[in-house]
Amino acid sequence: MQWTPIEALRQRFDANLACLARRDSGLSRRIEATRLTGEHFVAVCDDVLHLARREPGAEVIVPLPGTVPASAAQRIVAQLCQSKAIEGPIVVSGLDQGWLWDAIYRTDVQVQTAPGHTPPLYLLTASLERLRLVLHLHDWRQLLADPRCRILAGDDAVGQLQRHLLDHPQISWPKINVTVDPTLWPVGQTLDSLLTAAGRAVESAAAELKRRIETSYDAVTPAAFAERIRCGQPLRVMGITSRFTTFLQHSMRDWLAAFAAAGHETRLVIEQADHEKLHPLVYLRQIVEFRPDLLLLIDHYRAEFPHLPTHMPAVMWVQDRLPNIFNAAAGEAQGAMDYVIGYGRRDAVTDFGYPPARYMEAPVGVNERRFAEAAVRPELACDVSFVSHASETPESIIRAEIDRHATPLLKKLLPRGSDRRAAIYRRDESITQEHALLRLVEQSMTAVGVSLEDVRPLLDLVSNRLNNAFFRHQSLQWLADAGVKLHLWGRGWEKHPKLGRFARGVADNQRQLADIYRSSAINLQVTPFGSAHQRLFEGLCAGGFFLLRHVTGDDVEPMYVELYDILRRKHIRDDDDLRARTDERAGALMHHIEGLTGQHPLHMRHDFVDALRATAAGGFLRASSTLWPRQFGQVAFASRDQLLSKVRHFLSHPQERAAVVEAMRRVVLQQVTYRGISERMLSFVASDLARAAVPAPKPSVVEIAA
Repeated sequence: MQWTPIEALRQRFDANLACLARRDSGLSRRIEATRLTGEHFVAVCDDVLHLARREPGAEVIVPLPGTVPASAAQRIVAQLCQSKAIEGPIVVSGLDQGWLWDAIYRTDVQVQTAPGHTPPLYLLTASLERLRLVLHLHDWRQLLADPRCRILAGDDAVGQLQRHLLDHPQISWPKINVTVDPTLWPVGQTLDSLLTAAGRAVESAAAELKRRIETSYDAVTPAAFAERIRCGQPLRVMGITSRFTTFLQHSMRDWLAAFAAAGHETRLVIEQADHEKLHPLVYLRQIVEFRPDLLLLIDHYRAEFPHLPTHMPAVMWVQDRLPNIFNAAAGEAQGAMDYVIGYGRRDAVTDFGYPPARYMEAPVGVNERRFAEAAVRPELACDVSFVSHASETPESIIRAEIDRHATPLLKKLLPRGSDRRAAIYRRDESITQEHALLRLVEQSMTAVGVSLEDVRPLLDLVSNRLNNAFFRHQSLQWLADAGVKLHLWGRGWEKHPKLGRFARGVADNQRQLADIYRSSAINLQVTPFGSAHQRLFEGLCAGGFFLLRHVTGDDVEPMYVELYDILRRKHIRDDDDLRARTDERAGALMHHIEGLTGQHPLHMRHDFVDALRATAAGGFLRASSTLWPRQFGQVAFASRDQLLSKVRHFLSHPQERAAVVEAMRRVVLQQVTYRGISERMLSFVASDLARAAVPAPKPSVVEIAA
């Protein structure tokens, strides 16, 4: 072989060491202080790299054994990563020529449960001399600078690993050990035994932290906390979230910012880097240090976090319908100081046992400051704009579903049902109620002679995707046919067969969206589920004018307001009380609601009076008709003619548009911003704690005798 002195690669070694020094100066100095024994050489033969050494004073160059060449490293990675991606932390025990370290580091990473998370790699070697040698071979500047790679080198590399796990609990523990050097691990010790010992130590540390927390809250009572809120005293508020949920981490920051703006002290607990994951020791240490009065969580409840103390109120904001929340175990896990705000209260209380007195209805909040600096940009100007990713046509949705499932039933059923809905929308009519969609589904099944044991998946497809597309695209086609200057923002509009010419690409949510709202003469809010949506609230905060498509819920919600007025005046307690004391007006309202929704309020599976009381406590924010009772008639349309008439009117009356925007924006700022919702939430929590603090009346002597 043609041997080349390893010193010929000194420049690569120096570059590697400089990168390592910026991240781990201690290890860098140890490597630099280590000297190679004898002269070392490198050669390549048949695409295989070979190392060799010549001892001091000797003439013969002796090849060094290599157990894992580059080809073997690739085979190991292929076996290790069946999905062709790394899904969790890995230990590589041993270095050899470094090919396995290199191959694993260069493998793609994909953690399904935490998009963006890059699991750590624990790279162990017993020999600093070998590490110094290998740093001449590879361009590892990126690997050595990456904090995801935890390099543990020296005779006690395994001991370093154990200490590292205990000292850095925020960095995920490995579950897989790939052995290159079997002598690296002490006899009788394995990764499993190391993790077991480390786990016991962590549990002990967590128990001690929890004991300290419990002791520090001994003097805190629910009544004292309620009084602090009522007196407007500043609170210490801690929010816990994850950096691997893009929307939720921004939502938590907005929530805490609202508390800070109201004069409270806040702290955010979140991973600081992509290779970290939250660990109980992390938030327990933060609680010991910060001593919060209130815990905030989004889409997770307290009991999901191991060791999280129960001595302070914790509020979960439900912003998504997730299986970890909507189940009986979650309802049962709600403690005396656990509170929930958000949507889904009816199902959570009725089906899953959440305490109704501690569940406050609320929409997803709006950060008004993020939209306050919206600018009018001429290049974005248009008559009407619409922002949505719902660009797929009903026909393409059906084709995709048939291709995906390829069942004869779907091939017969979906087109027949779609034809029925299409006929309705061709008549410029629409459907916004689930019971009407269910009736169409049942008619389609009868027509093709099929039946389904569980119709819910099909109804979900019909409601959330197919009818949604019909409803939105119908309004847009009305505008297109009328020659309105229309801009469509979102994914896929350029592929729409009839509306593609109006596509303007995807709007950047952070920098462009607010300007689009402000620059468009009219924005459109169209969804069969109702227009009272975060997108509308954000657009109003940016100063955008909106026309809203009317849905059945806009008729129903004002009836609920009137019904609640009746219940409050008559001090009606529950559904049985309402049945017993229903007057003529309440009966007429409930009959009308049944005609619109397909369900009589007193024939539902949930307690109607309780749900209505909760909706009232939340401010009747579910429908635009009750959010903006004065402006709704001005901006709502229910037909093609109404839409075009309002477009023509408001295009020619900019001052009226501005007045409507200002009035609707004021309601948003008062009712649906993070600050407004948080103020109501604190009052809600304080009232419940004050009620809980009042002792039950002692029974009289007579009652005892009885």
